Amino acid sequence: MCLALAERTPLVVRWEARDTHTGVACVFDTLLHTVARRAAVAAGLLAWPSLSLAQWSVTSLHPGGDWLQSVANGASGGTQGGFIYGGSGLRACLWTGSEASRVDLNPASRRASAINGISPDQQVGYTSTFESGASRAARWTGSAGSFTDLHPSAAQYSQALAAAGGQQVGYAGFAARLRASLWTGSATSWIDLTPQGSDEAVATSTTGSTQFGYARFNNLSRAGAWIGSPDSWTSFHPASADESRITACDGVRQAGEVTIGGVTHAGVWSGNAATWIDLHPAGAGASAAMCISGSTIAGWVRTGSESGPVHAGVWEGVSATWFDLHSLLPEEFGDSEARAVSSDGSYVYVTGWGIIRDTDQIEALLWTRPIPAPSTAALLGIGALLATRRRR
Repeated sequence: MCLALAERTPLVVRWEARDTHTGVACVFDTLLHTVARRAAVAAGLLAWPSLSLAQWSVTSLHPGGDWLQSVANGASGGTQGGFIYGGSGLRACLWTGSEASRVDLNPASRRASAINGISPDQQVGYTSTFESGASRAARWTGSAGSFTDLHPSAAQYSQALAAAGGQQVGYAGFAARLRASLWTGSATSWIDLTPQGSDEAVATSTTGSTQFGYARFNNLSRAGAWIGSPDSWTSFHPASADESRITACDGVRQAGEVTIGGVTHAGVWSGNAATWIDLHPAGAGASAAMCISGSTIAGWVRTGSESGPVHAGVWEGVSATWFDLHSLLPEEFGDSEARAVSSDGSYVYVTGWGIIRDTDQIEALLWTRPIPAPSTAALLGIGALLATRRRR
């Protein structure tokens, strides 16, 4: 078997697994979050730590042996989720910072599986059966035996993309149309979120109560949100944009992309269309924000021109300054992309993948930086602020 990157758009990576003996191909699509500290930031006593490439380190999560490809799609705390592919097939897995920590989540009853997103208590993605290569939305809670099939009974294919609280979101395919999907732990809990009048829709992220994603109207994508039902759809589409999509949320803000004049721009929202902020670096061919956690936003930038290489990178806060994480990789890596970001309070973790230029091998990657402790002066300022608030 071999796995190839068959197609790439700003939101979708299409993987083709082909049996080298029979020539039969199976295609998978992967679409493409302390009170005292916050109070001190708001009062101007303490700034969020500045970002420097010197603080970042990078680790390959790619396994050895006959594993040919790997991708890290999700992150929660110090845990990363994604898939590996090789002689044993396509297999969902978890890591905790190193290749040696990998846990195989592929159920014994399934031909293939992959993780798209994770939260503190669950992982979501898809599997396929031995009878069919079509993807089926799935959920795990840390082990292969915890697998739950979320696939709606009438759908041709489905995937879960993200989870939070007791919710899972993604899409299901009916007659070649994508339907935005919401689950609460079982296939029978499936809710079609697709707004009335839209061509199709995808739910890409959830806070556990609000779902975000996009819907297509007259073949144009519009970013938006739901609160558990199709008629709750609210558009987040900026007035200046041709198209827009939300790809991730962290409970406060939403990350994604908009198209302006035919160019994809990374951006963030804070709860409605009017709050959108453009993060597109000057001179870039394209950019997209794929994930967000607190003050850190991660994604990719197409450097130089529309045909330039794609580089993983991060933005801090709402700064227009973009930091190129790709520069930490060995020279043999041609493209890279950040897919998820998380923190455990001590470190920030950015997960994604990179492509080795000469072999087209795709490797799961983890970028890490420490979170600096507040200085003594800042801590004194926090204490003074809290003391003043207590007296009031």
